Amino acid sequence: MTEGIQALLALPIDTLALLAGGYLAYRLAYIGRDKTHSTIDVLFIVTAFAFVTSAARLAAANYFTGAIVLNLAGIAVSLVTAASWRRFGSKWMQRSLRVTRVSLSDREVTAWDTMLVQEHHTAAALLVKKTDGGMLFCDDLHAFKDDPHGPCVLGADGSIAMYVTSSHPSSDADWVDHDIRTEDGAAVITYVPAALISEIRIWKNR
Repeated sequence: MTEGIQALLALPIDTLALLAGGYLAYRLAYIGRDKTHSTIDVLFIVTAFAFVTSAARLAAANYFTGAIVLNLAGIAVSLVTAASWRRFGSKWMQRSLRVTRVSLSDREVTAWDTMLVQEHHTAAALLVKKTDGGMLFCDDLHAFKDDPHGPCVLGADGSIAMYVTSSHPSSDADWVDHDIRTEDGAAVITYVPAALISEIRIWKNR
């Protein structure tokens, strides 16, 4: 292991920059979405982003000089490309494949996995029904988009962390509203283990 690292670090700086740019861009583009990736998938995706790094470095040579500056410019462009793919490109590609009926698959194993990889920043509201019959509701996820955990957290194990604006106990009592903002403006988030959840409903904006 140590010998392998030493051999890697002995590579030319330009080669290391390509590898670093490719891998960092891959991690940025597919963090949380790499469960189904094989070794071959990772290798070729990293290679694709390494190509972007190399192309950007060549383009930057028309304006800058110095290996370090050129390599940093190449890595920066690769990261911007990865972020753009994560935010827009992958979604547009999937929609295009669906519209043209080329493929309806998103390569995810379960429906919950698909929900996890889909950005839920446009979701409007969230309802969680617990196994005891009680329900937790957040009527405006957008109101919490700037909080540390974002509008909500969907755990890979099926758990959920959410801002509960109202709840309904297991009895026939009425809904109870909650003021979850503290005096300093912080919002109180509630963690619900997967074992206590029987149903989840998410309303999404168009």
